[in-house]
Amino acid sequence: ATGSYTGTGTYGANNPCSLTFPFSPALVVVSRGREASNTKSVIGIFVRDGHGVKITQSTNYAATFLYATWADISLSWYAVDSGDNQLNYDGTTYHYIALG
Repeated sequence: ATGSYTGTGTYGANNPCSLTFPFSPALVVVSRGREASNTKSVIGIFVRDGHGVKITQSTNYAATFLYATWADISLSWYAVDSGDNQLNYDGTTYHYIALG
């Protein structure tokens, strides 16, 4: 399954991001490509029944831990420090792919 969503800027355990799929995925990858106003590439990787990691690439690499919750056909996650680290930067379009 593939799709996209637009970030709202919220973050934290009370404001998780959430995706629902037509099947139970084993792997979900979320990305934000380089845009004219942003020089960083960002990717989030989630493996079934585990947490996730956000990796940022600009002049170097940085990683952020993402707390994930898996249900049968959905995934929700949050970061504790910012909407950007939660893959939820306000007004930014993110694309995802889920593999089952």
